[in-house]
Amino acid sequence: MNRQKKQLFSPFFLLSVAILIPLLALGIQNGRKLFNIYIIHPNDYTITKARLLTNFHQKYNNHATYQFNYGGKMLDGSAGSILWGTVGEEITIYFETGHPENNGILSGLFFLTIGQWLTFIIFGAYVVYKTVWYIKTT
Repeated sequence: MNRQKKQLFSPFFLLSVAILIPLLALGIQNGRKLFNIYIIHPNDYTITKARLLTNFHQKYNNHATYQFNYGGKMLDGSAGSILWGTVGEEITIYFETGHPENNGILSGLFFLTIGQWLTFIIFGAYVVYKTVWYIKTT
C-alpha cells in the first residue's frame, strides 16, 4: 500500500500564514482605536449622530460623506461606504473632541474590527491545526 506523503507547506497553508501577519496588524490598530474610544480615553472622543449625504458603492473608491454638528458649526466628514446605509438617514459617528477632522463611522469601525479578528482566529486555528497534525503524523 502506497502511503501518501505528508505535506505541511501546502498553498493554502502558506496563504494562511501570509494573511495572518497583516490581519494581526490591522486588527490591533482598529481594536486599539475602539479601545481608546470606549475604555481608555472616552473623554477625548465624542459619539454623535450625523446625516448621511452620499453613499457610493463601486468596485473602487467606495465612500460615504456625512454632516455633523460640533461647537455650533456644521462639519463634513467622510469614511468608507456603508452597505446598509441610505442617503438622508442618521448614522452614529465618532470624532476626536479636539480634532473633529479625525472622525469615522462607528458601526463601520466596529464591524471591520470584528471581521478582522474572526478571520485571524479562523486562519490561525487552521495553521495551528495543520502544524499539530503534521507533527503528530510524522
